[in-house]
Formats: sequence, C-alpha cells, structure tokens
Amino acid sequence: MTKKKIILLLIVIIVGVICFLMNNSTYVARIEGKKVSSYKQEIEYGQDYSFLPNDISLQVTYKDQDITDLLEYEDITISSLGTYEIVYSYQDYSFTYEITVKDSSGPTIRLDDQYEVLLYSTFDVNSLGIDVIDNYFIDDIELDVDGQVDTSLVGEYSIDIIASDGNDNQTTAKTTIVVLAPVNELVEGTNIVANPSDITVYISKEYALPEGWEPDDLVSIGGNHYLRQEAASAYFEMMAQAQLDGIDITLVSSYRSEAYQTNLYNSYYATDPENAPYYSAYPRSSEHELGLAIDVSDKYSLYNTLDETIVGIWMQNYAYQYGWIMSYPEDKTDITGYIYEPWHYRYVGEELATILYENNLTLGEYYDY
Repeated sequence: MTKKKIILLLIVIIVGVICFLMNNSTYVARIEGKKVSSYKQEIEYGQDYSFLPNDISLQVTYKDQDITDLLEYEDITISSLGTYEIVYSYQDYSFTYEITVKDSSGPTIRLDDQYEVLLYSTFDVNSLGIDVIDNYFIDDIELDVDGQVDTSLVGEYSIDIIASDGNDNQTTAKTTIVVLAPVNELVEGTNIVANPSDITVYISKEYALPEGWEPDDLVSIGGNHYLRQEAASAYFEMMAQAQLDGIDITLVSSYRSEAYQTNLYNSYYATDPENAPYYSAYPRSSEHELGLAIDVSDKYSLYNTLDETIVGIWMQNYAYQYGWIMSYPEDKTDITGYIYEPWHYRYVGEELATILYENNLTLGEYYDY
C-alpha cells in the first residue's frame, strides 16, 4: 500500500469516528441541569410521584433542540415496595429512569394526653382506641408499652406507646394513664336487704347486700364453681335429668365474691360507662354474690340467642321444676333494668319458681317492687 493510500484510509477512519461521535453526542439528557446517561432515585412509599419528564426535571436535547415533549414512555403504578424502571425513548434514543420504593417511616400515632381506666380493671393498650396510621401497612401494626400501669392502685402513670409496622419501623409517643376509683352506684336511697341469707331474697339495682356479706354454706359443684348447699343439690338434680334427656349443659359461671364482681363491673364500665349498668350488676347487687345464680350455655360462651338452642329451650321449659327461674327475660328488660340474659338462672326453690313460671313473673314483680 502506498503512502498516499494509507493517508487516505486514515482520513476516512478519522472522519468516520468523528461522525460517529457527533451522532452519539447529538442527544443530551439532563436532570436538574446535570448531564446524565441514566438516573436512579429512592422514594418513600406513599410519597407523591409523577413520571412526567418535567416533574422529574428531565430535559433531553437533540442537536441542541429540546425534544423533551416528544419523549415516549409507559406509565406505571406503584403498588408495593421494590424497584421500577421507566424508559423514555425517542426514535433510536432511550433513557432509563430507575426508582426504588422503600418503607423506612414509622407509623403515625394519634393519641390523647391521658386515658382513664378503672381500679382493678385489666389494662390493655389496644383497648384505648389509639389511632395509628402507617404509610404502607394497613393491619400489621403492633402496639406495645414501655412503662408500668398498676391498676390496683389509684394514680397517674406515664408510659410510652410504641407502634411497630411490618418492616420493624417504630414510632414512640408519650401519654398518661389515670387509674380511677370505681363510680359508686349505690347512691343515696339504695336499700340494704335485711335477710341476705333467705333463699328467696330479692336484690337489684335498688336492693343491695350488706357490705362484706357472703354466704356461709357454699359447696363445690365442680371446677372452680360454688353454690349454696340447697341450690347445689337442686343444680345436680337438674343436670342429671338434663343428661337423661340428652341435653348437655355447660356451666359458665356460678358464685362470685364481691371483689370478683367489682372487677367485672369495672371492666364493663372502663370500656362502656354509659351501658355498663345494663350489662353487669354493681358489686353487692349481683345475684351471683348470693351463691344462688348460674350462667349456662351449650358451649363456653354466653350469647342472646341461647333460647333458640336445645339447651336454652330445655332450661326455659324445665328449670323451674328444680327451683330455677330466668331472672332477666326478654320482655321484662324495662322492669329488671338489665339486658336480656337467656343464660342467667336464679334459684328460689321449687314452690316459688313454679308460681313465677306459671304467672310469667319476675321475682321483682312477685314482690311488687
């Protein structure tokens, strides 16, 4: 090859390279004024986003002419954490925008400066009604407490509420738990019964047991359940007949001490003070404290459709024959002052139970209170 041909070949190569470089340098991408060949970004889940070129500060020029508005791309919807790619293109040119969606924010806790609970109630942070919102997780939010709340002592307790989401992001907020003494429902005018040991004694919202009284003839009827001697005998007789009739009755509750009834009432009052008196008797006003009442079911829970089950039907039809009456019937709630309780039966003896059953009377109506 002659020297002239070599020089000519080199010129051709150089011109080709220059043209190639010029061709590839005619497209220029900038984000916020800086040249880029691609771009990566992280955003928090839930953060506002848009892939319009102008919204991400993307500008592309071709031979110094702005072609940003001519870029084509397929929009995407961010529905979960992860990495997404958006490709902006124009003819044979493309630009890749990579966005990583993460969750590094703890939940938002909205709570009051203080919450009130009753003495001897069970403290549960989830029952306080604290509003917790997370940017990613809807249901998988855990609440925990840093600090002690002693509901056996009246006072104020400062605690930290800790909210954790499914990615172990946490947020802490402070509040105060105020433990209050129970409201005294035995207002002036409440009658104290003089004969609490009488099998047929009537107690209600207006008639209460003497302070500190408890039956002295309690006997076990199985498990942790107790009744007074006469009621226990009648209970065993009734259960034996039910078994013969193929009825399997579950005993849910029997005798309760005043302290137990206090805790029970306070737990209702702590969550629903307006309706608590209709769900539960105030201490010294519960038939369970007499050792003459039982709650029964066809399983280990109480529900107001028990009267539709074979257990509820059998009890309504035959319990009176063994001295037991339903204390709080559905059509007498305005008289008893309590919700319908098809599970609650009170022992009054066979003679009085028969009178009440045959005349559709409650014990209060019988005594005309």
